[in-house]
Amino acid sequence: MPLELSISHLAAHAEAHPLVAGWLRSAWPSWYGPGGHGDAETDVRRYSQLDALPLGLLAFHQGAPCAFGVLKQDTVPGFEQAQAWLGAGYVVPPLRGQGLGLGLIHALEAEAGRLGFAEVFCATATARSLMERAAWSRVGESLLGAQQVAVYRRVLARTA
Repeated sequence: MPLELSISHLAAHAEAHPLVAGWLRSAWPSWYGPGGHGDAETDVRRYSQLDALPLGLLAFHQGAPCAFGVLKQDTVPGFEQAQAWLGAGYVVPPLRGQGLGLGLIHALEAEAGRLGFAEVFCATATARSLMERAAWSRVGESLLGAQQVAVYRRVLARTA
């Protein structure tokens, strides 16, 4: 049975920004760690928007932050037409495998729809089974740096 979650915009939780920056550094040390090109604190500030991309969501379980994900406009080679991408998905290790990632994906899909996107893409080397459980369609592969990634697409339901 999936854990109970509440999901909120990262913009509403400035107190959690240092925690999320730490998650980014631990999950992607080659990018955010020493010698990497990324700046976790800057990215967290960029993800703190409500009505534009990039936009971050923060998930809570029993009042504590436990997961994070982003909608952004980055693209991957061969998919330059795609406008909205799901990325930077992170769930704290003790709670992995309990439905938090899936809940976060569905919340990010809803945000993309709210912002007017008809579809969302995701490029991943590690979350293929999660994307398939979320009913995303695999539409190809791409090379990001030196890493081969699967590219997934989700067509969002139209609302009147």
